[in-house]
Amino acid sequence: MLKPILITILFSIFQFGAYSSIIDSLKEIYPTQPNAEKALTLCELCYQLAYSDTKEAIHYGKLGYEAAEKTEDKALKAQALNDWSIPYLVMGDYDSVFVLCNQSLEIRQELGDSVGVAKLLNKMANAQYERGNLDESLALNLRALDIFESNDLYGYSGRVLSNIGVIYEKSGLIEKALTNYQKAKEIALETDNQNAYYSALSSEAVCLSKSGNYIEADQKLNEALRFYIEEANTDMIAGVYQNLGFNARLNKNTKKGKHYYELAYTTYKNNNNESGLGIISCNLGQVYMDIGQLDSAEAYLAKGLELAKKNHSYYQLSDAYKGLMRLENLKGNFQIADEYFNLYEQQVDSIYNSETATAISEMIVKYDTEAKEKALVNERLANKNNQLLLILSGVIILILILSIILIQYRRKLYREKVKNEELQNLEKERGRIARDLHDNLGAELTLLTSKIDIEAFKNQETTLGQTLDEISEISKNANHQLRETIWSIHKSTISSQELLEKIKLYFDRIKNSASIELKVTNHSSTNSFSPAMGLNIFRICQEALNNAVKYADASIFSIELDTDRLEIMDNGNGFNLQTVRRGYGLNNMEERAKETEGKLTINSDNNGTQIILEFYKTTLDTI
Repeated sequence: MLKPILITILFSIFQFGAYSSIIDSLKEIYPTQPNAEKALTLCELCYQLAYSDTKEAIHYGKLGYEAAEKTEDKALKAQALNDWSIPYLVMGDYDSVFVLCNQSLEIRQELGDSVGVAKLLNKMANAQYERGNLDESLALNLRALDIFESNDLYGYSGRVLSNIGVIYEKSGLIEKALTNYQKAKEIALETDNQNAYYSALSSEAVCLSKSGNYIEADQKLNEALRFYIEEANTDMIAGVYQNLGFNARLNKNTKKGKHYYELAYTTYKNNNNESGLGIISCNLGQVYMDIGQLDSAEAYLAKGLELAKKNHSYYQLSDAYKGLMRLENLKGNFQIADEYFNLYEQQVDSIYNSETATAISEMIVKYDTEAKEKALVNERLANKNNQLLLILSGVIILILILSIILIQYRRKLYREKVKNEELQNLEKERGRIARDLHDNLGAELTLLTSKIDIEAFKNQETTLGQTLDEISEISKNANHQLRETIWSIHKSTISSQELLEKIKLYFDRIKNSASIELKVTNHSSTNSFSPAMGLNIFRICQEALNNAVKYADASIFSIELDTDRLEIMDNGNGFNLQTVRRGYGLNNMEERAKETEGKLTINSDNNGTQIILEFYKTTLDTI
């Protein structure tokens, strides 16, 4: 553990002299320079000091802007505003970032500088991300990406892809995030941009940590750490230390996680990076609670809360309130814990309301745009019909017949166009319903479960506590059921492979300690189903799995899926179809079989149970 620290110190000593010399030289020459050159020198001072002394950087940024204003060069003024915003971004003053970037953006747009516009959009996207506005951040990043790709600036494109990957990761879309990081790494290698490559590598490692691939994540993070130590990039070193601590803590290695978090804290503090310091303070608070040092945990969480309020960061505030809620619960101060829970809940609601307002705004704009496009299409069709009527008045019967044929053909095309639009609107509505279920009902169920868990913890020695535990379990199961339904309606089609993978995940969740093996056979990997069809098949398998695990005492459960047939078997105790009480489960399977317009057959004896569903494959669903 001492080697990385020693190397960092040696490089810092080695490079500090050169860095200090550059700063001193710039400070010495700018007072005697003409305004244009002075503005450039002051902007460079602002940039060089942004990560080491933000207050001094802001001072020189302001002087640079004042010097640029005295010239007639609008591009120079835009650059000064842009550079001036950098230390504000580092220190977490996002309001100032938006003000300065928007002023620079107006000038860049007036000058037609699309690349400069894209760079500003990217910076504003980073600020929106820190404020918790993921939809706004994604929209800005996508606009920037389009401009960079249009201008073949793939180096910038790679960085934006990494930023989009972070947003996907924050939204829980780990696979999409990993895909973006991989693209970013490929571009970085093609453009020989090592900084961009290791930045994407470090972000990729965080996704791997969340996926449980701790060893691979640790390897990638240490590879990135070696590079940043060689570059003496202390701000990125702090970020990698933080990620290493995160990976270690997820892997239940609290001591190692604490060590890396403390290294990150010290590095962020030396860099005056208040945004990073706020995040790592909350992380350290959690670690100290893990090891039972509650006084230290409280000090770090208080620091994290202070910086979160100063930086106006929604995510840092929610992390701080969540940590303080846990701390007060551990101390037995349940009323105070409830107050922090309410603050945490309000913070989550603030983020949600912001995203909802943005989504509604985008929906209205999109709707207005589509309405205008349709009106324009109808106007053009009406004009063409009028022209045809004028022409047809002076032509012979043959041309009239040909014209009628032409009109019929156009109507056919129009009907096909309307049909395609209806299908597209259907897909949009399906996606909207899935999002509403996830963002509204899913979020409410999660908050409900958390609230019940807190009350259960308070009353854990009482009958009420046991009842609350049971209610919590029911709530969690309802949440699982909801997410399975969201999964089915979110897509226009569900492949047989996706369906079987979902069944495997459900099996892993319910088997607990039961000694039962799942065997899955897919005879048609190209098979696909409509959302309703896929959900019905999943629910039938789900019911059969529940029965096999809970009642049948089976050791093997097998599923075979063909293009028009599903066969489920277990080697359990079975049951008598004539005498068994037909409860909700069997009736439910039969109802779902009817919805697939299929035939359900159940055979059961002392050697096990066989369930066969014969169906006609469909790939189109209706709402």
